[in-house]
Amino acid sequence: MSVETFETVRSPNVRNIRKALQGAIYLKKWVDGDPDVLTVWTAAGGLIVPADFEYVGLTSKSSAAKIARDISDSEVMSWGEGDATRIDRIKDGISLQFTMQESKKIAMEAHGGMNLSGVTPDTDGNIVIDKPSRPVSQRWRALMISKDGDGVDAIYWLDYLPLCTVTGAEDQDSSEETERTYTVTLKGMKDPVLKTAHRQIWGGPGIDTAAMGFTA
Repeated sequence: MSVETFETVRSPNVRNIRKALQGAIYLKKWVDGDPDVLTVWTAAGGLIVPADFEYVGLTSKSSAAKIARDISDSEVMSWGEGDATRIDRIKDGISLQFTMQESKKIAMEAHGGMNLSGVTPDTDGNIVIDKPSRPVSQRWRALMISKDGDGVDAIYWLDYLPLCTVTGAEDQDSSEETERTYTVTLKGMKDPVLKTAHRQIWGGPGIDTAAMGFTA
């Protein structure tokens, strides 16, 4: 039997450590029958953003975009045992939270729970937005594209919530130190066609799928 050392039994690969040095978030209203999203990058076409998804604009660096899990388990405790003898996962929710910094129509719609499709400026450029007496529960599709590296070393990963709705909107400050922001939390739901609430897609010219543990 060979004698192994700690250094020989571990095989780390620092190339698998990823940081989202840049990112962009896109939203579109949910429409039944939208094309599937399976690709983030191709050698022929480069980075791919599906049609009709709208860029929400700049987002806060200090309040970084976050994918959050909401997990609940049901435990069975047995007589004489100090640990659970059975654990069942009964909830595994997914959500995306981010802070939009640009006062754009899509940010106002998502944050305010409003449909502004019929709002147009008057001849003097005034835009009138009235809060509805009952918020509009809108369905969205959300894409967050993160980027690490540049040029031939660039790696992209996409977090896709194919069906989600706004379940949280934070307060808006008005001061000379703070920009007006639109912070929302989008809760994912299982898309009726994709049968998932969250999809990850990895790609880019610098990706090494074998180093990540995936073989063709």
